[in-house]
Amino acid sequence: KRIIYYGNWVRQGRVCETIEKKGAARVMGMDYFAEMIKLAQIKEAQSPSCVEYRQMNMFDPEQLGNFYLVVAFSVISIASTKEELLNACKTITMNLKQGGRFITVGLNPEQYPKTYPFTEKYGFKVLNKPPQKEGDSLLSSIMADGKELFFEDYYFTHDSYEWAFKTAGFREIHWHKPVISPEGIEKYGKTFWQDFIDYQMSIYIECVK
Repeated sequence: KRIIYYGNWVRQGRVCETIEKKGAARVMGMDYFAEMIKLAQIKEAQSPSCVEYRQMNMFDPEQLGNFYLVVAFSVISIASTKEELLNACKTITMNLKQGGRFITVGLNPEQYPKTYPFTEKYGFKVLNKPPQKEGDSLLSSIMADGKELFFEDYYFTHDSYEWAFKTAGFREIHWHKPVISPEGIEKYGKTFWQDFIDYQMSIYIECVK
């Protein structure tokens, strides 16, 4: 099976390597920034696999192949206009075979601002005022590997996401609730994760073409 991964941390190759170990015959890691691709290619050269890395702008639809699965982390939430949001979805459907799936994780644009402090213990912080209208920016940071990484996402409603998915050609759209892994529960305890579930700071979407 052929799979695309598009998103943050492509430079480290971790997600792509995990996908390959699960049995993918071909994995393509994508990122907008050429520097990130170069770092991933250096790591790939040190430990060769079936992963190929390429630079790509998700907002400029381009067909690279006919893939079984597209996985994106914190990508569609950086679309600053509805046109960009639709173009990103078109890029995904363009590279999926019929019946193929798209899985994405990103910032929850509809998390209630009053609950922001409750999710900071998971390493996530909102750094500016809550968005008021579609297209407003949402600045945030997250701790990863001991470093604070900064992001700028944009606010769009659940309905706008649904519109973009359907217009781009997806026939099924499933919004999933977060599920804590047994490893996470064992390490931190079930109570620790309750705010993560109750105040859902991230979205988990599965679409089928």
